[in-house]
Amino acid sequence: MHESERGLARREAEVALPRNIVYAGSSDKRAAVLSMLLEKSGTVLQTLPFPFEPNVPVTEVAEYKISTALNQLDLLSSEALIIAADTQTCVVLGDGSLRARNKPKNKAEIRANFAEMSFSATYEVQAATVFSNNGTRMKDLLHCRVGLRPDTLVEIQTEEGFARYCDVTQRFYAEPPYSTNGFPPMELQDMSGGISLPVLRMMNGIEVINGKRLDELERQELGDVIKEALFTVAVGFSPVLLEKINPRARAIIYNWPWLVETTDKLVAGNHA
Repeated sequence: MHESERGLARREAEVALPRNIVYAGSSDKRAAVLSMLLEKSGTVLQTLPFPFEPNVPVTEVAEYKISTALNQLDLLSSEALIIAADTQTCVVLGDGSLRARNKPKNKAEIRANFAEMSFSATYEVQAATVFSNNGTRMKDLLHCRVGLRPDTLVEIQTEEGFARYCDVTQRFYAEPPYSTNGFPPMELQDMSGGISLPVLRMMNGIEVINGKRLDELERQELGDVIKEALFTVAVGFSPVLLEKINPRARAIIYNWPWLVETTDKLVAGNHA
């Protein structure tokens, strides 16, 4: 074989994609991401794990999803990879400690979550990914820390301000790019803590993301910061582990129309 042909064969081997991926979960966005990574070479098989107890660390939830999928799919081809992810929002308390918040049962719980941030004006989203292949497991934990504008936090704790937060939420998730990319509208009760990064951005309520002040960033860097944060909080997969499936994962993710369009909308500053 000619040297150039050997080099091409090596490169093709490096990007050989799996035939199947088992996604242990029910998120439309996560399933969409995995389908894109296969580049039409295979199939994403989806399984819904059993319910789990609240207030469990986010990595343990992802591990549980993997274990449940293994038990349910014991007849699956050994070539299949299994991946799970989970996100959890934690409010930062006055002493700097984190308090995990589950999906709220009602709007009163959401208001209480914002009230708990009165001193710090900060929350953190933790996103865990667990990847299993032929009995070998890998995991990664991402953090997205968001600092809010104090005046926005005060506003949301009022009747009028909270009503505005709810109204912006309803409109944002019912409009493009959600409505044009096949994703159903979301409600606050669908989100961990009832706290939405995109909605807070649309209300001009975010000062800092992961240590970077948004008002000090040039447009390109602002877009990069928002895009990375949005992928973490809305999808939660670790790009590092996704590269185990497809080495081109980052390029595929960051050119995903839904992510690009949503980022553009948030960067544009069409605040509600």
